[in-house]
Amino acid sequence: MRFILPVCLLAVLFSSVFCLAAEQDPLELGTALYNEDQYEQARAVWEAGEKAGDLDCTVALGTYIYSAGRGAPQSDRKAFDQYMKAAQKNSAEGMSIVGSCYLYGMGVEKNKDKGIEWLTKAAHAGHVTASAELGDLYADGDIVKKDVKQAAKWHLKAAQEGHPQSQLYIGRAYMTGNGVNQDNAAAKEWLEKALAGGEDSAKVLLEQLN
Repeated sequence: MRFILPVCLLAVLFSSVFCLAAEQDPLELGTALYNEDQYEQARAVWEAGEKAGDLDCTVALGTYIYSAGRGAPQSDRKAFDQYMKAAQKNSAEGMSIVGSCYLYGMGVEKNKDKGIEWLTKAAHAGHVTASAELGDLYADGDIVKKDVKQAAKWHLKAAQEGHPQSQLYIGRAYMTGNGVNQDNAAAKEWLEKALAGGEDSAKVLLEQLN
């Protein structure tokens, strides 16, 4: 027989959650509740954080509640709406996810131009992953026209902000002159950083330089 909590007790539980939320970062508190499979409580905390202006909570609602379908019915569209709300308030994370949503048609109709536009905004706002993704897009040429100079430009930006995969890419680019002027000294510098960041394949390239 299922045990049903009285309404008054539920009210007490939820009020205690909000009291805790006032004392603790709402994103962290919601995440802790979510990791304990308390999805509705996590949603309540994140919604309170969102109302207080915490854009990370706005994004969390999109990713962990609506996209995952935990604590609310699954809806890619509602997830996208959350990301867009954050993006329009200058959240770099929101901008980055909105860009990816447009590129791949997640919760919104595919639109390559809007995807690149939002990813570029995110990259200019300092979102490292967005910079690296732009680099990959221009390097691959599957979604946008291949442009090795643009690929190098965005990977260099991400590399300068500590992205190991981009450090590997730009190290190889300097080694081969792909999109940049060939420069063995710069190649070595970036490959060493990539290796230190866990990109083991940089070791082979460094050996070739030596």
